[in-house]
Amino acid sequence: TAEEPPQRSRRRGAAAEEPPQRSPLEDHLLCSICLDLFTDPVSTPCEHIFCRVCITKHWESSSERRCPLCKTSFSVRPDLRVNPLFSQVVSQVKTTEHVLLREVQCDVCSEPKLKALKSCLVCLSSFCESHLQPHLTVSGLKRHQLMEPVENLEDRMCPTHQRPLELFCATDEKCVCMMCSVLEHKNHEFLPLKDAFEEQKASVEKSMSENRRRMLNRRQKMEEIRAVLEQSQTQAETQMQEMVEIFSELVENVQSCLDQYSEIVEKTLTKHEERAQALMSELEQEICDLEQSSTEAECLSRSHDPLLFLQRCTALTPPVRLKEWSSVIFKRAAFEGTTVRALSALGNDLSKTQRRVQEAELKRVQRCAVDVTLDPDTAHCKLILSKDNKKVHQSDSKKKSPENEERFSESCLVLGRPAFSSGRFYFEVQVDEKTPWQIGLVTVSIDRKQQVTLRPSAGVWAVELGEGEQYRALDEAPVPLSPRRPLQKVGVFADHIEGVVSFHDVDTGDIVFSFSGCDFTEDLIPFLSPGTRSGKNSAPLVITTTTVEEQDMSLQDRDGRSQVESATHPHKRFGRKKVKLATPPHKRFGRSKEESTTPSQNRKKSLGSTEGEVH
Repeated sequence: TAEEPPQRSRRRGAAAEEPPQRSPLEDHLLCSICLDLFTDPVSTPCEHIFCRVCITKHWESSSERRCPLCKTSFSVRPDLRVNPLFSQVVSQVKTTEHVLLREVQCDVCSEPKLKALKSCLVCLSSFCESHLQPHLTVSGLKRHQLMEPVENLEDRMCPTHQRPLELFCATDEKCVCMMCSVLEHKNHEFLPLKDAFEEQKASVEKSMSENRRRMLNRRQKMEEIRAVLEQSQTQAETQMQEMVEIFSELVENVQSCLDQYSEIVEKTLTKHEERAQALMSELEQEICDLEQSSTEAECLSRSHDPLLFLQRCTALTPPVRLKEWSSVIFKRAAFEGTTVRALSALGNDLSKTQRRVQEAELKRVQRCAVDVTLDPDTAHCKLILSKDNKKVHQSDSKKKSPENEERFSESCLVLGRPAFSSGRFYFEVQVDEKTPWQIGLVTVSIDRKQQVTLRPSAGVWAVELGEGEQYRALDEAPVPLSPRRPLQKVGVFADHIEGVVSFHDVDTGDIVFSFSGCDFTEDLIPFLSPGTRSGKNSAPLVITTTTVEEQDMSLQDRDGRSQVESATHPHKRFGRKKVKLATPPHKRFGRSKEESTTPSQNRKKSLGSTEGEVH
């Protein structure tokens, strides 16, 4: 009838108003700004994904550059990155969604075609509600197999037997018709399409769930990496600031020492010049007196009148009392050794600064001190522990010890406890005049039934005092060490994050040796190995309690002010300028011949024009 099309149109419109249901996969492909499937997806440096247009408009409408999800702030608008694989996935999902949402039309209707209500697998056609009526009323058509409307019905027919694909062959994993099940796929295992669909759908959903779990794990790993990176950046900033303060202080010390000894040289030269000027003035005066006396005598000598000559001779200027200049010695000024003395004074300042920095570093690592005790279950049978498990010494004979997997059989080692899987830790061992000894860290998987190889590639980071009283760091190739004085107490520090194991002289604050760039994949355990020096030295190694003195870790002077008021550093990343020395003092003495006539005045003028400062 004429009224039917509007009714169908209204029904079709009502159906279109229903919100489409999205799959769990599509839920992860939605832009958090427009809440629709991504269009031209791009990622920010914080790894969150948005539509290019959405994130661009979001930033244009705001004065701040922040990620809408994690609120990470960017100083400038960051470059947006494209992930081709992710873009391809979104494109495929959009294509699939378009196919699923596309309306199947009736094959019988003339234009305009109405929406199909059912598809017939026998007729290979789709029918609207009106044209479907014969299949519902005519007895011959009632036997036809109807299904929800779909396109390309030919694809649902067996290409060999032209029958509907009604079964799923689990053996060959393909859809087949009834004829296939008794011919080509005879004796195979079959499932109805619906059962196979439910089974495969469950498998796909399980796979999707597993993928979501994996994505979550990877996002968590990204956050973990980002957090560690931020910690590293903060630590780098702090370290750079410390270095800037220290080296700026050293520059000031160098400049101060340079100015001090330059002034000494200048004062010495000034006194020398003043004495030379006084002597030359005295000589000039005597020369002037002698010239006057010579002139008068020459005039008198021209007279040939005896009377007049004798009368005038008594009126001559009395002889000048001259100084005996042969006894006057004007020596060259002594400047030798000034540079050596200046360097010596500077070296003392540098040594003081170095000691102060090393002491501050020792105090810093001592704040990570832990309580370590020795584990008797791991001690070699020649090692004897104290009751409190803090001391160990080696005997020449083996003692009876219960055999277990933890005990060392070949190497005279004992492990400490606990084991450390992360973070930083520090402990101290008193070695006194004990010889020989080995102390350090090992990995938890160290082979305790074989001879232990003491080097990092075997999972051991250690130092030793060996035969001949030679200190060595047991690197891949042993490194000889030369502490300022024999070690009395050794501090052992480890940092899992930075991959560092360092050994400290507790008495002097010196870093004896440091292993850097270590990759710790296992728990770390302290170890001690005392020797006996052929029975001549059986003193114990002792794990001591670390005493941390409370002090300000920053570089401050006695007045509480920073020793470097404006620290500078050449590294542009930290926004600093280069440190410059004042004008080199040797240029202050670059005088011309004309200037040398008045050396003191000219040098003072030169000093005034070249005076510099640390910028």
